[in-house]
Amino acid sequence: MKKETILDNISQHNDLRIRVNTYLHKPVSKELLNIFDKPVPSNMYYLLLIVKGKVTKMVDFQDLQITDNQLLFVTPWQIHTTEKNVTKHTMLYRLSFGEELADYFSAGFSFFINPLGKPFTSLTAHTTQRMVYCFQQLENLLKDRNALPELVLIYLNAFLSECNIAYYSNNTDLLSHTKESLSLFIAFKNFIEKQFMEQPTVEQMAAELGINTNALYHLVKSNSGMSPKVFLTERLMLEAKRKLYFKNYSIKELAYDLNYNDPEYFSRLFKKHTSKSIPAYREYLKNLSVS
Repeated sequence: MKKETILDNISQHNDLRIRVNTYLHKPVSKELLNIFDKPVPSNMYYLLLIVKGKVTKMVDFQDLQITDNQLLFVTPWQIHTTEKNVTKHTMLYRLSFGEELADYFSAGFSFFINPLGKPFTSLTAHTTQRMVYCFQQLENLLKDRNALPELVLIYLNAFLSECNIAYYSNNTDLLSHTKESLSLFIAFKNFIEKQFMEQPTVEQMAAELGINTNALYHLVKSNSGMSPKVFLTERLMLEAKRKLYFKNYSIKELAYDLNYNDPEYFSRLFKKHTSKSIPAYREYLKNLSVS
């Protein structure tokens, strides 16, 4: 009989890629740390609910501090590490699920696209309690790897609905735009996320949304503080940083991989947007990996 490893238990269900984990100030095993402390490309969504305590978590090269009654969300292919600096008596819940499960939900959960530019949100005590209840139900269901998938998805849907409502209701200070403007900006971000590697023109972006280029500029500028072109470039530079994390690309390889035909221009652009040359960024990543 093949020996079962911890990797066999990353998913807790035979038909659905989903995992729930509760942390009540218990040390994480070395085997688990070896798997999750060094990120690998993943097509899993990840949510972290802090009920009590404080942790630091690196997401796409930014250290974020999450504390009592806060929720952090990470989308597929973002780079993130295991929680660090976990304070004493911390109580947290982790949930991860495959991106294919999003197809089961008729209502889209637009908080995942992070239109307000804040990958975590504060919660009311009542919202936290309801989320914990969903976690506990999922945890109980997933004790059986053959649990009825429909039941698992019901509680996952309920939890994500709570997340979506909380994201918008608890970030009203960032909601200076109308509902129509926000919907258009979400559509813009979705389009960029799907097409950024093709480097669409401003005219193509505007046509996708059914508006003119002036309206597109004001839409993106008011919601992100950037022009559409800069927004696209920032997304490409983030992709460059992610690629450098996982592979030792040459400048030419990286430029061509991101559809830049002029490696020298790409190199200057990278330094302008990251404040580091590509060799210097490689060194930064090397230090990050061993920290």
